[in-house]
Amino acid sequence: MECPKCGYVRLPQDEAPDYECPKCGIVYAKFASRLQEPKPAVIKTDARPSRPSAKSDGAGVFIRQKQIFIAIAIGCFLAGYFVGREHLKYEMRSALENAAAGIKSALSGAADKPTEQPRKPKVTKSFPVKATLLRKGVRSLDYGRSEITFAANFSNATGKDIRAFDGVLTFTDLLGNEILNAGLAVNDSLAAGGSLEWEGKLDYNQFISSHERLRNAETENTKVTFTLKKILFADGTVQDFQ
Repeated sequence: MECPKCGYVRLPQDEAPDYECPKCGIVYAKFASRLQEPKPAVIKTDARPSRPSAKSDGAGVFIRQKQIFIAIAIGCFLAGYFVGREHLKYEMRSALENAAAGIKSALSGAADKPTEQPRKPKVTKSFPVKATLLRKGVRSLDYGRSEITFAANFSNATGKDIRAFDGVLTFTDLLGNEILNAGLAVNDSLAAGGSLEWEGKLDYNQFISSHERLRNAETENTKVTFTLKKILFADGTVQDFQ
């Protein structure tokens, strides 16, 4: 017998039962019954989609437009939300920066503001040798030359006798504005607490403005101050005021 499954032809010497294939081991009757069972019918359908009608196509377009509109609306909402947040953050940042600038300006203004310093008591400057202008004039010389003459009174407030002294005599107007400086040396004795009238002169140069001003100034409108440089006392000691 030939196996309906593997095609093996049974031999007389095969030891397998008569109803079973010696090679593949199937039962002939069961395998034959399976072959006789009816197969399910396969229904073929057209895989191509049917063309939508005009009505359904219009509904689809409406749905797509609605979806696009919703997407645009959501996008605008999100954009407006984030823009609003950025604007809010900008306003807050601007407010903080303005506040910081105001604090910095206030602090710098307080730092720059000078603190009121207590007024120092006015110190009256003492003059060991004080000068007072007595008179002033102009003397004509030969060859068109002239000189400014003056007389000053020197007082000694050092408490010691003076043998000689020198310094700078400054001529000023009544308001203390300087007119001319003249260095001088006095080699006359000046007793302690006493005074000395001393006469001096300056060569006049009409091309020097300070000479011209001093020449034309009235005596009553002219003052002098004396800046002491050095004193030689009668006891031989020297005091330097430079």
